[in-house]
Amino acid sequence: MIRRMAMLRIVLFVNIIFSSGNFSDLDIFSIYGSTSFNSYKESFVSESLELVNVRPNLKSFTLGFVYNANYEISFSHLNNSETINIYNFPYSDNYILTKFYFHINRFEKFKFKVGLSSINSQSNEYLRNSILFGINKEINYFNNPVVLYLNIEPSYQDYILCNNTSFTKLTIGGDVKLFVDKIDNNELKDIIWLGFALNTTDYNKYYFGFNTGLFFPLK
Repeated sequence: MIRRMAMLRIVLFVNIIFSSGNFSDLDIFSIYGSTSFNSYKESFVSESLELVNVRPNLKSFTLGFVYNANYEISFSHLNNSETINIYNFPYSDNYILTKFYFHINRFEKFKFKVGLSSINSQSNEYLRNSILFGINKEINYFNNPVVLYLNIEPSYQDYILCNNTSFTKLTIGGDVKLFVDKIDNNELKDIIWLGFALNTTDYNKYYFGFNTGLFFPLK
């Protein structure tokens, strides 16, 4: 029987994003692209009682659209390298992820979003459907605004010999917004952002990630 040994996973998370619904407060149409890379070391005891070390990698490429700062849809290509991983992907395979978000920006202190997502495997019979609930708040007490967010994502997955049919992912993070043209009064500003995120799917194992990106509003 395979036994996972590590309780805390440190994950390298590199995410380059050119736009995002969290940063789109304007009544415009935005297009964004992103790429991400996740990697960590996994250790487990095999059936022959040998200690095995693997390095699961998860790569993704995303194209998304934001309209009127409220509606967001994105399409992602995911590649998972190992069957033993904390990403909740049972196969070493390519996956297609489709997401739709509705951003609620009418409140002054907090912003909310709700969404649906679906993941399909390209080579195996696998399907995952999820619902997303998110809240974020922008803090302007510092020289550069900080966006703090919390996302809860209940998911249901179906595949052959599925032992974990449902789980809930929790993500807590923050992004620092660095405006490129601070002295420009035009509200259409380019933004460089740096961020972090703490993630878990079973509340026993956690992985911590970093991300960075660029935001280009359409002028």
